[in-house]
Amino acid sequence: MEKKKKRIGLRAAIVIAVVAIALFLALINFITDILWFGELGYIAVFLTQLKTELLVGVPLFIFLTLVGEFYLSMLRKGYFKKVESAEKPNMKTLAIASWALSGVAALLISFYIAGNLWFEMLKYANSTDFGIAEPLFNLDVAFYIFKLQFIQELNEMIIGIVVVYAIVTLIYYLILLSLRTPQMFEEREEQEEEGPGFYDEYGNFHPDHNANSGERYSGSGFGGNGGSGFGAFGGFGMNFDPSKIFKREAQGKKPKKQFDDDNFMQLISIASKQLITLGVIFFLMVGANFFLKQYDLLYSGTGVLYGAGYTDIKVTLLMYRVLIVLSVLGAIFFAIGITKRKLRQILIIPALMVIVGAAGYGAGIIVQNFVVSPNEITLESPYLERNIAFTKYAYGLDDVSVRDFPARNSLTLEDIENNSETISNIRINDYEPVETFYNQTQAIRQYYTFRDVDVDRYMVNGEYTQTYTSTRE
Repeated sequence: MEKKKKRIGLRAAIVIAVVAIALFLALINFITDILWFGELGYIAVFLTQLKTELLVGVPLFIFLTLVGEFYLSMLRKGYFKKVESAEKPNMKTLAIASWALSGVAALLISFYIAGNLWFEMLKYANSTDFGIAEPLFNLDVAFYIFKLQFIQELNEMIIGIVVVYAIVTLIYYLILLSLRTPQMFEEREEQEEEGPGFYDEYGNFHPDHNANSGERYSGSGFGGNGGSGFGAFGGFGMNFDPSKIFKREAQGKKPKKQFDDDNFMQLISIASKQLITLGVIFFLMVGANFFLKQYDLLYSGTGVLYGAGYTDIKVTLLMYRVLIVLSVLGAIFFAIGITKRKLRQILIIPALMVIVGAAGYGAGIIVQNFVVSPNEITLESPYLERNIAFTKYAYGLDDVSVRDFPARNSLTLEDIENNSETISNIRINDYEPVETFYNQTQAIRQYYTFRDVDVDRYMVNGEYTQTYTSTRE
């Protein structure tokens, strides 16, 4: 008894040690971050991230756990209602499995969302308009700076959630099948197609060629045209074994396990509603993804400048809109295909989407290289004007007054004396010879070198002075 207690105590100590080490390793990054932010005086920034993650992650975890348990309970009720089985499952084990699956899925999803979207959520919630709209979709520029990335990542995560719950559905059905196995097989007697005959003691079939003439076998025996046979069992001779006769009779109509299609279709029909729901959501989210990709065209690098160009608007934008329509049709066809058990209806729209995507990509390359490039000035001019206008706005150069300053030979000594600081900072040397000079006089051969020279200004002897600056590398 004492040895058993010692073993239990040793195991408990090992478990506690492992848990403590795991917690320590998990908290290393947290402790490092809080010390670093505290050292820089930005502890409030760190606490803002932590607070946002908790405010998003904890409620989301609770919500997804409850939704997941409700979803699995619907699966369980449908399974018990429609699938016949003589087994009685352990409901306590099944309940534990349901809550565990729901909790694990909810933990993974909420942890990922809170950890990756906390900053995007804050930007979205605290966004302010710029007061200027871009010309392609007529949306305020703030949408692209503060909101678009959050919406895109949220859409991708919803697609990921659908995939996670599809996996959860599969795992839960495997658990249900293991705890309450359906009667998916039935005993049937095999109907032989060879016609009348008999099986020998080795299980080989021999057709009876005399069956139609009424003379089964004419050998000596009893029971068949005066011959000594056992006609009722197919014409065996005198040297027979009665046990083999009954064995062969059984072999003549041997039982075979065949797949029960009705039970199998019942099993599939239980999951059809869940499959339809997940599939429809998946296709709609794919359509939303293509819808959001339209806005990414403003970041395109296809044309001569950064931004939406001729090919992006005339080809790629059209492709995205066709794919949006196909995604909606894909959701409809998926629901119909699952309901009618027709694989072709399920796959036809995804196949079309692949074809349209490949055709659109190829068409974009052809148009850019053979239509736009030879006539770039004409076709890209409207988009170049937009690019220049918004670049000026971004740098605050959109409200600049332009005035002419004609060159006049009226410079006086008084003008020079009044602007001595400017005159003394006129650069008279080129930075390229300076770089050469530095490498000749200051570099240590095979060890240090100067790769670049910059022009900067520093306060030297109380005066703002232009200097050359270079880093020895």
